[in-house]
Amino acid sequence: MIIEDANRASMAGSFKTQSENIDSKMKAVDKILLGSLVATSVISFINYSTSLSATDSLNILQFLAKSIVTIPLLVIAWLKAKERAYLFRLREDYNYKYSSAMAFEGYKKQVQEQDPKLHQQLLQIAVDNLGINPTKVFDKDLKSTPLETIIDGVGKRLDKAVDGIKGEVNDIPKKTKELIDDE
Repeated sequence: MIIEDANRASMAGSFKTQSENIDSKMKAVDKILLGSLVATSVISFINYSTSLSATDSLNILQFLAKSIVTIPLLVIAWLKAKERAYLFRLREDYNYKYSSAMAFEGYKKQVQEQDPKLHQQLLQIAVDNLGINPTKVFDKDLKSTPLETIIDGVGKRLDKAVDGIKGEVNDIPKKTKELIDDE
């Protein structure tokens, strides 16, 4: 009993430690992300206010030339937003494994008393859940900006439309032959 509790606590503890480590990484990423966004805003405001002429009309070329300075900051913000999204998923995966490891012993005791088959199923579920490599969260590409989501959605729709057109074009010879044969 004591060994089982120690094993459970050790396994759950390692998941909890990983989750906490990811939390601290997320805080560092948040600082860089917010810093780059604030810097971009400040630079943009300064550029806008200095691009106004005496007649209060905006000199667009001057504004755009000055705004190029913000591009690296926007790239940093975009990369950090993407990194944060992956870290968030990774942290949630470790939190789920932590909760599962903590609950396993209680479930195990209840199931052993009821049915050995259920015990085997519970063990298999635990192995499946706790043994999955946490890097699976990197298998799916995350969209960190609304623009990425829009472009991806439009791209998928275009692919479907092109596939539909290809199907229709490929059917033209067959349909033409059917029309000729019907006459």
